[in-house]
Amino acid sequence: MGYNGCGDGGSSSIEVTVNEIPTTPIISLAGTILSSNAPTGNQWYNQIGLITGAVEQNYQVTEIGDYYTIVTLNGCPSEASNTITITTLALNDILNSGISVYPNPFADVLTVEIDENKGIVTFEIINSVGVIVEQGNFSDSKMINTSKLNSGIYFLKITNNKSVEYIKIIKE
Repeated sequence: MGYNGCGDGGSSSIEVTVNEIPTTPIISLAGTILSSNAPTGNQWYNQIGLITGAVEQNYQVTEIGDYYTIVTLNGCPSEASNTITITTLALNDILNSGISVYPNPFADVLTVEIDENKGIVTFEIINSVGVIVEQGNFSDSKMINTSKLNSGIYFLKITNNKSVEYIKIIKE
């Protein structure tokens, strides 16, 4: 019942529903598939932020980076799951295609060949701090001049119209 300078008011009530915060999800990795133990309500994120459209229980990884999920049920978000860091992706894990990169380790020339390719493929050579040091495109094979690269570990990123592949490569 309410009371103010105008007098007493009638009693009123309002129904309140309190929703529980969802349990913090736990994620795991099998090959290039991330899986949440929460069957619904998932939203996947990487180090950049929300991954648009990634709302299923499983998520196909296509790039290196840090991944986690937050589950939202009845408008209530969970705490973020554990984070899984993807440092390399094997070519055959995603495309199951005949991609050859040789020699590895390499000196002044790196050769990339793709069997049964039906389009243009772009490539980037990325150094250990994430800077693109060489890039281009090809269809079936490419001999890449690497004489200007310093010795060290790099990633070769290969992109076609369906997926992105990363290969760890070493310059002698």
